[in-house]
Amino acid sequence: GCKTIPNYNISGEKIALYCSIHKTADMVDVKHKTCEFPGCKTIANYNKPGYSPIFCTQHKTQNMIKNPTKKCNICKKNQAFYGKNKTLAHCEEHKLDNEINLVEKTCKSCGLDYLLDDKELCEFCNPLKFTTGRLAKQNALMEYLDIRGLEGHSTDKIINSGECGKERPDRIYDLSDKIIILECDENQHKDRQCVCEQQRMINISNSFGGTPVYFIRWNPDKYKSLIQVPINIRHKVCADIILDIINARIQLPKNLTSVIYLYFDNFNQDDITNWLKVQ
Repeated sequence: GCKTIPNYNISGEKIALYCSIHKTADMVDVKHKTCEFPGCKTIANYNKPGYSPIFCTQHKTQNMIKNPTKKCNICKKNQAFYGKNKTLAHCEEHKLDNEINLVEKTCKSCGLDYLLDDKELCEFCNPLKFTTGRLAKQNALMEYLDIRGLEGHSTDKIINSGECGKERPDRIYDLSDKIIILECDENQHKDRQCVCEQQRMINISNSFGGTPVYFIRWNPDKYKSLIQVPINIRHKVCADIILDIINARIQLPKNLTSVIYLYFDNFNQDDITNWLKVQ
């Protein structure tokens, strides 16, 4: 006769059968992910914004927040960055006048709003602090491009020794009359605000002194679409686009800074030629 929603079953089972009152001593919560810290059985609530929870309050690390996948209360789509009393509520577009950014702070080096380390530096100004397993996806793409003869002119290096900023594009192709910037955007960079990503692209573009810059923003992870393009095909498409630009096989916009987004939410094949102006 119990009407309580069940969360418990024997460890290893995927379907919950019992509530906290009627569970047996050998049952565990099989509905909610537990902390990944060895030996910890507490429910996980913390991670970087946009990523599923992996740690509890006790074992969370720098820049992890509670309810990291929280969406805006209004649009239900964008990542919530703003709120008050340490409670996320709204995205950049729908934030209220009395709400503040609870996730990002201003980097003391580049001046942009990002997740910061304990030295108040973002991942671009102190990349070693933020190095994680995410680099495996970026490295896989770069290795494929290398095999295709597309090593580029620099990979994960500060432009011009940091004369105009500390940004580190994933890979640069300098074609003299134009620049290609390839960025591997894990999880579509949903943990970052669009306005900051736009400003970063503008800063990078300004480093090249007026030469047209074309950004290829490439996502290796899942995205919302009826069809998920396999990763090997994504690698090939990325390489083909770079080769088409190098060999002048496609018509490019005349903007100073342009971008295409590959394998982001609602992606379709037409997006391969859908260059957008960055402003």
